[in-house]
Parts: sequence; C-alpha cells; structure tokens
Amino acid sequence: MITAQHSDVVPVYIHDITLDSSSNFEMAESVYNYLFYGLNSAKNLSGYHYSQLSKQSKQSLANHGVELKSWIKKVEGNYVLSVLVQNNHQPNQSQKVEKTFNQDNFFDAIGDVILEIKAIIAPMSSDYEVASHRVTSISNYDDWKVISEGISLFYQGKGGPAFSDIAQQLNTIQQQGRDSYLVSALLSYSESLAYLREHKQEDREQALHSAKQAFELNPRCDIANLTLGLALLINQHPNQAFPYLFYAAESTPSPISFYLLSVADKLADNPKGSQYNYQRYTEMKKEHNGQLFDLIESSQKANLFQTAK
Repeated sequence: MITAQHSDVVPVYIHDITLDSSSNFEMAESVYNYLFYGLNSAKNLSGYHYSQLSKQSKQSLANHGVELKSWIKKVEGNYVLSVLVQNNHQPNQSQKVEKTFNQDNFFDAIGDVILEIKAIIAPMSSDYEVASHRVTSISNYDDWKVISEGISLFYQGKGGPAFSDIAQQLNTIQQQGRDSYLVSALLSYSESLAYLREHKQEDREQALHSAKQAFELNPRCDIANLTLGLALLINQHPNQAFPYLFYAAESTPSPISFYLLSVADKLADNPKGSQYNYQRYTEMKKEHNGQLFDLIESSQKANLFQTAK
C-alpha cells in the first residue's frame, strides 16, 4: 500500500492515456478528465497532469511520487481500461486496476476505478464517502462528453467556432437543470472571451457571476480558479485575481495559468513578476505546444492584456 498520514496530501501524476486505436480518442479524453477531477475531489490527494510538468519535475519523480499510467482498448463493443498505480518510492508495491465498461455504465465504472486507486494510495482516508468519487452530479454521458471537450479546448486557450458550439451545448445543459461547477466555469470562460471580442458590459458581469458560482461549488477546482481569475482581470481587479490564478498554477501547472498570472502581474504594475510568469508560460508552451492562440489574440485585440515583455 502507498500509505499517507491523514495530514498529508499525496501528489498523483496522471499520464495521458495510451490508445490502441485513434478512434478511441474521445472516450480516452472523457476517462482522463473524469479520473483527474474525480481524484482531485479527495481532500488527501492532489492530481497533476503529467504532460504539463517541467522536465525538472519529471526527473524528480524517479524516486518518489505516485504515477498513473493507463491504457484503453475496445473489445466487442465495450472498453477495457487498465491503470497502473506506480509507486516510485516502493516499486514492489505498485498495483494494477482494470475495468470493462461502456457509455451506459461509464460513471459507475470509472468511479469505481477512482475508488480503487484512492484505496491503494491512501487506504486510511478519513474523508471516505461512497459518493466522493463523483466529479459532480453528472449522470449523463452525453453531458460529460461535452464538458470533457470543453475542458480540453479550455487548456488550449481556444475560442472561436469550436468553443462556441460547446458553449451552446453547455448553456442547454445548464438551462435544463443539469448544472455543475465545470459547466459554470467553462461558460464563464466563454463569456470572458465574448467580452474581449465585443466589449459588452453584460458579458463581463456574467463572466464574473458564472465564475463565482463555479468557485463556490468547488473552490479546489483548477478551472474554477482560473476562470474566476480571468473574470476578475477583465473586471479590472488584478490584485483580487492573483491568489486564484496562483493556486491554479501551483495545483495544476498549465500554460494558461502562467499566462494569466503574467497578465495579472502586469496589470498590477509588477513587471518583474509579469516577466517571470511569462517566461514560465513560454517554456511550458514550447514543451507542450500550449499556444493559447484564441485567448491571446482576443485579449490583445481588446488592448486589455498586452503580452508581457
């Protein structure tokens, strides 16, 4: 067992899922995002995107840390997910979790995988609840597929037609009463981009309202923190935005978090901090192809966020 004291938060580094066929990409994306947010729902675990770590951070995992390495394949109409829970500190204690599932039992099956992983990493968890593996109250796979695609587009800093289509579907989910912190956060991102494009006051106000709603539902969610930080920036509150952006960058390093931190520092008249965070963004962008074209283009056109120099 990978044991942890109750007061410890165990870092879990989640690798991209290996596919046996490119046709399984959409399902792998859905599984990956559910694993990530499901594991982060536990108070004593903190999930990280392995692909977003710096080279130095990856090297430091050689002797410690818990890594999740997953494979997915399709077998006779079902999917088979295999997850290796790799204990780098004690390799002989690594374990494998395997589950066969389909779209109909997606949430129960992947939720069970998350519970098994939690039991392996922190078996004495004091906050254990049977329902704690639920990312949200989402029980409709079609909803989760939309949310998952929105998450991927968000991390790429994309707007445009692709995100507009997702935003319309997210609006429908919300209007039909199936809201969640991820739905609210992604809609806030869409509304922030709309403000940067069109300068409508109602978009700016709605972006902040949606972001606050998402944050209140789950203050530990990286996307909720990032979208709240972005909404505060476009509402000209860079000092208020900084703690949310900083938390997100520390808990889930990504190009978008360091870019927005550089903007917050610049707007708060902290050129050294802005330059430092922009350099971190540039390094991560080069390593992981995180271009953020649409977000940066929209912000520069609005003359609100100029690229830090």
